[in-house]
Amino acid sequence: MTFLPGSNALILATGGGGDIASAAVLKHILKKFYGKIILGSIPWERLKHDPKPGPIKYEEMRDVRVCNGYVVVDGGSYAVREDRKIFFQASKIARLLNEDVIVVSPIYGFKSFVDGIEMR
Repeated sequence: MTFLPGSNALILATGGGGDIASAAVLKHILKKFYGKIILGSIPWERLKHDPKPGPIKYEEMRDVRVCNGYVVVDGGSYAVREDRKIFFQASKIARLLNEDVIVVSPIYGFKSFVDGIEMR
């Protein structure tokens, strides 16, 4: 993929867990050369932190907002799963970088996933 200087890009960490840390490093490097870079992640946490396997549903998320058709988290966002409050990696990196991160859950099917990552 080729980016033009001044163009916008989405960097989406699709592995869940700590993959967003690598995506944040890539964003830091690319922002020197390109326009707006949006950081995104699949909301999925390791079993060590989340007792329920699989991606986190939007309905399980708290303190999030919907913007342009996708879910946006900040440093205070979390999920409630099996009565546990879970700060998933996207919210942790949002707190660290002091910026919003989009999340796209694959649990709703392919079309919903594609709609969620469309740049609007």
